[in-house]
Amino acid sequence: MADSKWSAHLDKLAYGVASLLGIVLLVLPFVMGGDISAASEEAKKQTQSLKAKIEDQRNPSMNVPGTADLLADQWTPGQQNPRDPKWIHQIAPVLIRKITSGSKEPAAHMASELTEVTCQRDSAARKATLSIKGNLSTENKDVVVSGVELWRRAGEGVFEKIHTETLDTDVFEYIDEDVTPGEKYSYRLVSIAGLDPEAEKHISAPTRERMPSADLGPTPPVPHDVSARIYSISGQPEHDDLAVMAKVEYWDYETGEMKGDKRPKLRKERERFGDKKQFEFFPIDPLNRRCRLRDHQTRAQYRFKQGDKAVPVALFEPVVPGAGGDDEADDEGDDEAGEEDDGEAVEAEPAEDTPAEAPAPAGGSKPRF
Repeated sequence: MADSKWSAHLDKLAYGVASLLGIVLLVLPFVMGGDISAASEEAKKQTQSLKAKIEDQRNPSMNVPGTADLLADQWTPGQQNPRDPKWIHQIAPVLIRKITSGSKEPAAHMASELTEVTCQRDSAARKATLSIKGNLSTENKDVVVSGVELWRRAGEGVFEKIHTETLDTDVFEYIDEDVTPGEKYSYRLVSIAGLDPEAEKHISAPTRERMPSADLGPTPPVPHDVSARIYSISGQPEHDDLAVMAKVEYWDYETGEMKGDKRPKLRKERERFGDKKQFEFFPIDPLNRRCRLRDHQTRAQYRFKQGDKAVPVALFEPVVPGAGGDDEADDEGDDEAGEEDDGEAVEAEPAEDTPAEAPAPAGGSKPRF
């Protein structure tokens, strides 16, 4: 009973303290020299601010960004910067290959190409040579070319391998020094290739390891060093009046050009001629219509017969794919001499009385034409 009374007294005491504080709040502005109305307004503002904060805590507001505005602004062109990525039309297109699971595609080993055969003279060796040029295929893919082989055919014979080489580039060139004057040659290039170790797993070995090129040739006849066209032989045996009407052409290795007669000339037996007087006709056989031409510079001797065709001395034009290169050299001076060919093949061989110590002409056996 005493506790309840004490509680009632406490309530009254609390109300009294609150009233006293309220009066103090009302009187305090006057004591401080303020305005009661201003204090009341300030109290209202504080109360409203407190209520607004309580309401915000109960119902927080959602800050939704302006997505549409951001997207529109994203594609608005701005100032160019060197670090900006390139536009799509400046980037190489991406190639997409469809690979069927379980299947393999063979590597591409394509045929090489012979591009040119040219004739030239080796002034040191004093002989004609042939230069052969070619290229590996640019369509090779996923293969490694380990080497090439050069095959050659003389005349109507069979192809034989004459050279093997490992290439560091796609270009091939070879000098064929073992050629015979008067012979025609054809060439073939064979490339040897295997699978590239860095090829993708779905690539298999090439279908053909050895791939031959198309044949190039035949070439025109390899030129001779000396040619003599005999139009007539006059005089009697064992007399000093033996002579030949002939047109002589030869290759001068020192000057690198062809020299000789522009028209047939009459030359007596033992008469020296040429720039260095290195040639002479001896002996002359009027009965068999034959004679021998001696070259004192090389100590070679050649046999000719009246009516035989002249053999080529000048270098022929380069032989390229699609161009014929086996046309015979035109005979010059036929109409001038008024003589016709007797249809016999050109015969050329060393003279029978060639001294044993006389060396053969440079380049192998003595010329035959």
